[in-house]
Amino acid sequence: MAILVGFGLAVTVQPGPAAAAWQGPCWEETLIKKEYDLPNKTDLQVVVVPCVKRDGNKLYAYFTLDWYPMNYPWLGSHRKFDNFEIVVNLERRVNGTSEDRVVEQHTCDITSRVNDHNSGIVTCKTPVHSGYSSAYNWSGDGYIRADIDNDGDGAKLWFIHGSPLIY
Repeated sequence: MAILVGFGLAVTVQPGPAAAAWQGPCWEETLIKKEYDLPNKTDLQVVVVPCVKRDGNKLYAYFTLDWYPMNYPWLGSHRKFDNFEIVVNLERRVNGTSEDRVVEQHTCDITSRVNDHNSGIVTCKTPVHSGYSSAYNWSGDGYIRADIDNDGDGAKLWFIHGSPLIY
């Protein structure tokens, strides 16, 4: 399992190498955010930071996602979503081209976390891919699949642009 949860409440964490060895870019300087209009409830702001990390010939991609209410006090039911999933991809493309190919993917279903807490932070990461080659550019991207409770529209996708590239 590859979910890390803020506020001292940990789900299961996948063991990995020492964090100091992993290096790579994120879009931390640019907030990628979306406001979810929740019927008869306080609206929710969601912020995503896409990243890709490398250590030697190993790479992985991850999203850090946090959510918080647009105003206080919280109004309405705490059931915000029927479904809320993060899908993160580790992608590569041949240098000089723009066609990405997914080499690793992971889905984190955080529906209960978002419904149970008015705010929080989670990290969703792909499995580690062993096969770095400088013939490719590497990035992390993906999407959020969200089905807002009682809006009658079903699930909608929010595509997150890729992280900066690792060459």
